[in-house]
Amino acid sequence: MKLKISILAVLIWVVSCSSLPHFNKTKNLGDLGENDEVLFFNPENIDVNEVILPSIFKALNPKYIANTYGFTKECGVDDEGMDTEIVFSLVAFDQNIPQYNTKVLFTSLNAQNKWNYYINNFLLHNYKRAFVSALMLQAIEKIEFIPTDTLVKLYAFDKPQSMKMSEGSIHFYTRSIAKNTVNDRKTVYVLNDSLVITRKIYEAINPVFLRSLNRITDPAELKKNPQYKGKKEIVKIDVFRFEEVIDRQVSNKEKDEITVSTGFPSYTLYVVDNIPIEYDIYKILNKNCFKEIRYIDEDAEKSIAPYLDLFPKEKLKLEKEIVVVIL
Repeated sequence: MKLKISILAVLIWVVSCSSLPHFNKTKNLGDLGENDEVLFFNPENIDVNEVILPSIFKALNPKYIANTYGFTKECGVDDEGMDTEIVFSLVAFDQNIPQYNTKVLFTSLNAQNKWNYYINNFLLHNYKRAFVSALMLQAIEKIEFIPTDTLVKLYAFDKPQSMKMSEGSIHFYTRSIAKNTVNDRKTVYVLNDSLVITRKIYEAINPVFLRSLNRITDPAELKKNPQYKGKKEIVKIDVFRFEEVIDRQVSNKEKDEITVSTGFPSYTLYVVDNIPIEYDIYKILNKNCFKEIRYIDEDAEKSIAPYLDLFPKEKLKLEKEIVVVIL
């Protein structure tokens, strides 16, 4: 007898990085087998009863699964006898398609509709594209960007869909992390081939900006990266530029180097998890994962002193500001 899990997507805005409190009451949802059926219902009751791969469900972040009022069990009889569906809600990210000047949360729903998304070769069309933004980054095994797609249609909220060609596809492949423990001492995360980031920064990256991801664990391949000697896994991540994903002009206020009202050029240094990062990287982090943000200007001499060595030498003469983020 197959266990059927029904996902009813509900329009709830996500404001926290912590798991919703009642999710942990359920102990068996992570033990879904390959033959179990996970059924997805979107908010408009379209695609009802379409089967979702259990591997996709188990890769979703529990914080997006809302069952504040407990689970609803619906029992019936099918050809195999008694059948039970467990109905719960999936926290969504958007109400319809938000405008970028009114929403600050960028997702796979409101990103530019240029690419088709796949998870484990399962095409995510229309509302199912939200699954990309709900993935746990540690549950991602691999990501590939393919500039062309065999499908003519772009399966997003565009009308008419049949008139718009896909500009490529992004393929996400998941892995089971139920029994895996990440060894921070043996794992290194490399962003855009050069910047070594912490695990917390990696897990704060908004999935909609991920272009590719590869996990290197083969000893022969690890030897080709002697700079990371002693590591058992190298996670290489490449990301899209902000403008490639978000169809919006960046204002002068959003640039990392601006001219302030005094007329003097200014430079802002971003330090996240004790690592200096470029503004382009800061923009693609999930702000709802920030525990604390501190703004330090150069008038606070004692506070800014420990960070002066992190400034590029050519920027030291400019009016300085530091944005410190604690994850």
